[in-house]
Amino acid sequence: MEHTSAPTPSRPSPDGDNGRKATLFCPDCGHTNPLDGDWVVRTVAGHRRVRCPDCRSLVDERRVTGCQPIHAD
Repeated sequence: MEHTSAPTPSRPSPDGDNGRKATLFCPDCGHTNPLDGDWVVRTVAGHRRVRCPDCRSLVDERRVTGCQPIHAD
């Protein structure tokens, strides 16, 4: 006999983000917020740096590339 289980519904998050998936976490102080939340974002020397608004730790750093060409289909 094959056992199948019904999918478990997602629990809403306590902060009410309604299903957002892109969440950043500060490894130093535990601050969490959506990617477009309260993070301090600066571009310095061609790198986009995301810092925690609470403890100022660097959470993410990515190289910024130039404008991407738009391709017509």
